[in-house]
Amino acid sequence: LELAPARADADERKRVNKVMREQLGKSEIKRQRQRSEFQAELTSMGKKLRVSKSQCDALQRALHDHRGDAGAAAFGGAAASAAAYPW
Repeated sequence: LELAPARADADERKRVNKVMREQLGKSEIKRQRQRSEFQAELTSMGKKLRVSKSQCDALQRALHDHRGDAGAAAFGGAAASAAAYPW
């Protein structure tokens, strides 16, 4: 009879520890899931950024090529342009 309160106390501690371990496990699973989702989002954003940069670079090249062609046509080519405007 004297051991009953001690046994009840020990059983309660075991139960509490078990609950805490389960909660810790759930928290770890949640943390890993959030990390995985964050990594997937970063990867997606990185791809979008690379595509945007590629498009921007292509537009800049096209604009540069267009301006170069327009300038050469307006002055009869680079040699004519250099002769007409020596500075």
